[in-house]
Amino acid sequence: MIAGLGPNASLIDLADQAMARGDVRQAASFLELASQHGRDASTLLRLATVRRSLGDLPGAAQAAAAAVELSPRNFLMALLLGKENEIAPEELYRRAENATRQTGTPQNGI
Repeated sequence: MIAGLGPNASLIDLADQAMARGDVRQAASFLELASQHGRDASTLLRLATVRRSLGDLPGAAQAAAAAVELSPRNFLMALLLGKENEIAPEELYRRAENATRQTGTPQNGI
């Protein structure tokens, strides 16, 4: 069990084991459950990192923002949030570009 994570410790342990096996999706599932059972900045940071590795940039930014809200002086969390916000516009551009290719006309928004 991981000290300091309270009731979410076993879910975090399971997520860590899944990551060690290379099963990122399973790790994300355990972290989603852990984040629903109690808002903890450390759990949300882990969730943001896993979501990012899965390519879920909006989800990563959302989890990072929630982590920073809970622990605004944590430099690592703030750094991750800044990185997610930096990437999000690129993702939006990519989606808009793909929509334009599919329809042949520029799209306003996504």
